[in-house]
Amino acid sequence: MKRYNKLFLPCMALMLATSLSSCWHENLDDCWKGNVILSVTAERFQQAPDAPSVENMASCIDNMQYYLFDSETGAFRGSGLVSGSEIAGDHYDLTLGVLPFGTYTVALTANAGSVKENVDSWQSVSLDFLENVDNDCFASLYQFTLDCECGYTDFVKLYRTKGEVEVKLNRLPETIVRAEVEVNNVSAVCLPDTTYQGTTEMSTGEAVTDGSGERNVLLSMFAFPTATDAVSEITLTLYMTGHDGEEIVALHRKLNETVSVLRNQTVGVEVDFNNSLTSQPVVGITINPEWDGVSDDTIVDFD
Repeated sequence: MKRYNKLFLPCMALMLATSLSSCWHENLDDCWKGNVILSVTAERFQQAPDAPSVENMASCIDNMQYYLFDSETGAFRGSGLVSGSEIAGDHYDLTLGVLPFGTYTVALTANAGSVKENVDSWQSVSLDFLENVDNDCFASLYQFTLDCECGYTDFVKLYRTKGEVEVKLNRLPETIVRAEVEVNNVSAVCLPDTTYQGTTEMSTGEAVTDGSGERNVLLSMFAFPTATDAVSEITLTLYMTGHDGEEIVALHRKLNETVSVLRNQTVGVEVDFNNSLTSQPVVGITINPEWDGVSDDTIVDFD
């Protein structure tokens, strides 16, 4: 039976520990580390937040901005811009690289155009009042904890921040050449967690042309939701050509009934003038039936 020196086994254990230390406790720089990758998707229009995401993300995302913060210290860790040409399929893999262990907050926006400068917290990453009424904007706020050398992966959904307002003006008189619609008391600012601040108004206009023998026009715009504890009023302005050839106001009226612009939902307002500005038009207001199952036509009078 062999006998070992009492110092032999401790020495062997020390040598083994030393050989493993280059990739165990003290010297992690020599070890493989995984990236933090967030697979970003986009919410479908007029669908519930937990419904499947859009299949073609590039169809609704022209650009995307991201901002990374240390959740514990609040320190800003970096930002970046993703162009629409980089996005394909139903998601985009946003690679944040190798990060130290910790808890992080990522603020995402899309269709804002550019990255904000001098941000000091995720609350300062806001979508301000945007004059582009033809496009929706997206936002998301995501927090994660990194505690593994293997990295981190997860899905993050971008949520739509605006609602759509559609105003259909049917059988306008032949004298009307242009129509405008204004919606007031909509929110002015959206934060990444889709909370809103402030109030403003949005407007859009279209020329009136003959279509199928009738003079109809569809005025459509995207706007932030109606401000909390407020209602939105819709004002119509119709223009005709004056004697000197310039546009003059033929009608400027506000609907008696108010509406609420809701996130990711369409509010439709249909007005039938029956080729006259003097008779009382019939107005129907329809809430998007695909969103909440409601299809409610209401007769509304002008002031």
